[in-house]
Amino acid sequence: MDFPQIEGLRNIVLDLGGVLYAIDVDLTAKALAKLAGPNAQPLSPEAQVFHDFEMGKLGDAAFRDQLRAALDSECDDIALDAAWNALLLGPIPNRLEYVRRLSEKYRVILLSNTNTIHEKVWRPECESMFALMEKLWFSFDLDMRKPNPEIYAHVLDAMEMRPEESLFFDDSLANIEGAKSIGMEGVCINPSDSTHFENACLNLL
Repeated sequence: MDFPQIEGLRNIVLDLGGVLYAIDVDLTAKALAKLAGPNAQPLSPEAQVFHDFEMGKLGDAAFRDQLRAALDSECDDIALDAAWNALLLGPIPNRLEYVRRLSEKYRVILLSNTNTIHEKVWRPECESMFALMEKLWFSFDLDMRKPNPEIYAHVLDAMEMRPEESLFFDDSLANIEGAKSIGMEGVCINPSDSTHFENACLNLL
């Protein structure tokens, strides 16, 4: 399997879901469907309400209200949050050790599209992994989300990292292409292949 060879590589930028943390979006889709009423609107993963929540344009309460309206549901916050969080499966085994090894050789940061309801679940679960990273960047703090090129440029500028010295790991090809558009290199991780991330890391160590 081919991985990019970057002369002068100094920086590793890691996504969270699908790279370090296991997710299954179908589980949330199914859980929300069980809450839906007879006049529910179809909701794709790319629905604007989800993007707005990830970019911090909606608070938790406003997001829940919009989601309930789309679902034609009167469910309470606890049931809605449980369905919304159903996709979160926990840190992927062995990723902590690879992040540790990468952090001994490179500057390692996190850049994730996520939201404040999911954060309540994954943050305590990932505390030891996050402690190994120089900085955590989340879409809901930035008013931007991947694959917008501006989010990569903003993060690298804030970190004083050069794009040509930076490698980005994500499980979305669109997000990889966004990073490449500002001069970074990328590895599109296959979440269904448990060895893909490990082999990509070993190629750098």
